Amino acid sequence: MTWMSYRRPGAIGMTRVRMTRGRRRILLALLTGAANLYGWRLCEAAQVRSGVLYPFLDHLENAGWVTGQFADVGEHEYRCYTLTDTGRREASQILRLR
Repeated sequence: MTWMSYRRPGAIGMTRVRMTRGRRRILLALLTGAANLYGWRLCEAAQVRSGVLYPFLDHLENAGWVTGQFADVGEHEYRCYTLTDTGRREASQILRLR
């Protein structure tokens, strides 16, 4: 079983998150670097439900691995997610892509 460990800003100690298959697929989808990856697109790409996606994105954002910024996609504005340099390095290590 694989765990993701990180230190949340202002927290004492490490936070651990279990890496499930769905969470691995989310990291893989983020690693593709596709433009305008918002919630619904990430759910489709990773084949997970929103109830799995959004709590995990919160963990990733707290760890500084992901940034979420609003962007215009077509006629709508969505919060799009991208991996930070730290997130890309750590995700590659967790997924053993090196």
